[in-house]
Amino acid sequence: MAADLWRRARRPGPLDLAFLAVLIAFALWAAITTVLTDRPHVEARGYLAVPAVLAGSVLLGRLAAHGADARSSAVRAATVLLCPAGLCLLAAGILDSSLYANAQAAAGVQIAALAALLLTSTLRRGAGDRPLGALPAASVLPTASLVLTALAAVLGLALAVRAQAGLMLVLVVAGLSVLALIRPEAVRRRVSAGITTAAIGAALAVVLALSSLPAWPRWLGDDQSLSFARQLLWRDALELWGTHPLLGGGPGSFYDSSPIARSEPHLYAAHSSVLQAGSELGTPAALLLLAVMVLGVLLVAPACRARALIGAAAWSALAVHSMIDHLYEFPIVVVLAGAVIGWAGARTLPSAPTSSRSGE
Repeated sequence: MAADLWRRARRPGPLDLAFLAVLIAFALWAAITTVLTDRPHVEARGYLAVPAVLAGSVLLGRLAAHGADARSSAVRAATVLLCPAGLCLLAAGILDSSLYANAQAAAGVQIAALAALLLTSTLRRGAGDRPLGALPAASVLPTASLVLTALAAVLGLALAVRAQAGLMLVLVVAGLSVLALIRPEAVRRRVSAGITTAAIGAALAVVLALSSLPAWPRWLGDDQSLSFARQLLWRDALELWGTHPLLGGGPGSFYDSSPIARSEPHLYAAHSSVLQAGSELGTPAALLLLAVMVLGVLLVAPACRARALIGAAAWSALAVHSMIDHLYEFPIVVVLAGAVIGWAGARTLPSAPTSSRSGE
């Protein structure tokens, strides 16, 4: 059974291959720009490591999903019992006071999504897209799974409230997770994929528009999430990007070129993943990063409707949050987000009844 789970989890589909190809292209472009701009190689380590971490975490998510869906009670038990150890490690690492508060909040949103996926996988094993009221009594969660789901949900919410954006996004993800569990027949895969992709595009448009303004309205600059410092950081990033549109200034160049970034330790980054990538690696890198965001949504779209909605909501929440912050540079956030879309996009094991794929 374990060998079969591994074989199915790593079996790539067209979207998997496209996602992997874009990740590889991003890493290669980062290496090329580092050489061509004559920047220190150590500055590129984040750009090179994150694609590999993301690809590996998607595979881990697939393994977890197939383990939770397996008919073998031993495999399901192993999947559930290994998760508390992971949660303890997560809590120890994420609750470290040195970790950026917005990164903690982003991790919390993904943990809440993982809790919803675990609940969905256990409740709907062999039930397809039927609502909870139509499930047989035998589908009640085992105690261990119920406890693990509750712990993950509490940890996710506790972390998400550490930032205003995280609180808003976790409420959206939680609401859509409830909808996916109670009314899966109301979910349309193409609609959920289209809406979440549109949210990413809208967030990008807002960031580009704001960063191009000579000055923000006072009411916006005084807001805690979009502070005056962030306005200056975005302006500096856009200026560096405009000066070097193809290659960017090179990894680490934003800090060297931005006076506001050098003024305080916590302002070292552009506080926008797209602007950071564009300013340091140029337009191709920004486009590849956007492609990763969109392909992450498409990766979960073919899954059962409940999983597709949860995965798309959590992944796009991170993408939207990253438009106004630098969250992809934190490995714990990337690992969790990759696990979410890996789990959400996993195919149902043939040994269990397959989910209905109708309702497009």
